[in-house]
Amino acid sequence: MAGRTLVTMMAMHGVVVPRFAGLQALARLGRPGSVIVDPERAELTFFVADAAPLRALPPSMVTVDRPMPLPPRGRQTPPGPYWLIAPRRGVLAVAATELATALQEVELSQGAVG
Repeated sequence: MAGRTLVTMMAMHGVVVPRFAGLQALARLGRPGSVIVDPERAELTFFVADAAPLRALPPSMVTVDRPMPLPPRGRQTPPGPYWLIAPRRGVLAVAATELATALQEVELSQGAVG
């Protein structure tokens, strides 16, 4: 499982990003792990075992460890938050360094356009 780690929720960090940046980062990740969509807040949540590589990113791009309820395991459509990539035997975490790199690439591409 290169790029992903199965971890317990106690050892997991939720990484919340704006939906647009999250979808662009998702396209850059080979194995993104489990991902939640919150359509009301227009956000995606990725899961990592070690959030340290993400803490250097701008607060406008990433929020780490904001309390949030998980959607039911089988929910894959609104209303409310749902799984874009559902957990199977547990929530899968993406490698934090890979997610940080993908988000930095998104930030650079947005800066080049704007």
